[in-house]
Amino acid sequence: MNKKDSFTGYLERKGLSIITIDHYIEEFDIFYELEKKYGLSQEVVDVYIRKAKRSFIMRAFMKNYLDFMKRRDIEILKLTGRKPEKVIKRLNPDQIRAIYKNIIERSPNKKHYLMIKLTYECGLRASEVIGIKTSDFYWDHWVDNPSNPGQLKIRGKGSKERDVMIKPTTMRELAHYAKTYLMESKSDKFFPDAGYKSLQAKFSKAKKDLGYDCSLHTLRHAAALQWYKEGKSLVNIKTRLGHSSISTTQIYVNPDKEEELKSWGDELKNG
Repeated sequence: MNKKDSFTGYLERKGLSIITIDHYIEEFDIFYELEKKYGLSQEVVDVYIRKAKRSFIMRAFMKNYLDFMKRRDIEILKLTGRKPEKVIKRLNPDQIRAIYKNIIERSPNKKHYLMIKLTYECGLRASEVIGIKTSDFYWDHWVDNPSNPGQLKIRGKGSKERDVMIKPTTMRELAHYAKTYLMESKSDKFFPDAGYKSLQAKFSKAKKDLGYDCSLHTLRHAAALQWYKEGKSLVNIKTRLGHSSISTTQIYVNPDKEEELKSWGDELKNG
C-alpha cells in the first residue's frame, strides 16, 4: 500500500467525513510533491503553513499528516504568538545595476550613486557610508597601481574598525568624483551634506520607479549572498560585514532555499 492510500485509511479510521477526507487528500497531493523534493522538516512545514495563512483546511491537513507520520518533533506555526521567520527580500546584480542607472539619471554629480554602489560592493551599512571621510581611503597605495583594488577604512558599530576592498573601476569613479567636487571642500566628509534621509529618498524613488520591493539594507544582504556564491567563506564574509556573530552572517548568506521553497506552488501548478 502506498503512502497516499495509507493516509486515506488513517483518516477513515478517525471517522472523518468523505468531504473532509477529499479535502485533505487534495492537500496531500500538493504537499507530498514538496516533501519528495525537500524532505519532511520543520523548515518545509513552516513554508507550507506560511502559505496557508488562515486556511483551516491546510492547517488541519498538516496536523493530521504529522500525526499520521508520528512527527511530534515538528510544530505548526500558530496564528498568534510565535511569528513566522522574516523573509529577506533579495536583489540580483541586474536589479542593482538598474538602481544605479536610475539614480545616476537623477543625480548628475554621482554622489548618491557612489554611496549606493559602496553600500552594495562593500556590504556597508548606510551609516557607515555616510560617515566615510576622504582620509579613510588609502589613496597613496592605490595611485601607485590603479589596476589593483582600492582599500577603505570603515568605522562600524561600537567604533570597531575594519578595512574593505574596492573594485579598481569603482576607485576610478571615486577619484574622479573627489577631483571634481571635493577639491575646494572644507569638510573631510567624502559625501558632504549627505544624510540618511537624502540617501533613503534617492533609493526609495529608484525602487519605486523600477517596481522593486526592498529596502536600502537589502543591498548589504545582496552583497553577502553574492560573495557566498563566489565561494567566500562565512568567516571572511563576517569580517567584511563587520558582524560580531557568525550566526548573523548565516542569515545574510542563507542562499535561495527559502525562495525556492516558496516557489513550489507555482512549479506544481505549471507542472
